[in-house]
Amino acid sequence: MGARRQLEARARHDTYERLSNLRVPVYICGGRYDGIATPANLEAMQKQIPGARLELFEGGHLFFIQELRAFERIVAFLHGHLNG
Repeated sequence: MGARRQLEARARHDTYERLSNLRVPVYICGGRYDGIATPANLEAMQKQIPGARLELFEGGHLFFIQELRAFERIVAFLHGHLNG
């Protein structure tokens, strides 16, 4: 029941058009082989958000566990120390 409701809510939730209003630093990251949050979707979000940074890591939906460097990069972003 809970999983079904989560999928139903996600299907009706669309804020894509509002992403261009974001005026905060945005770091979008994901796995190159993610079939849920696909790289194509992440790239579309990056294009919609002014100044957003996108970084893809090896792995799938659990990329931050599959590639340890990903977790380090996320923490660096949160601390304001993410370099190219």
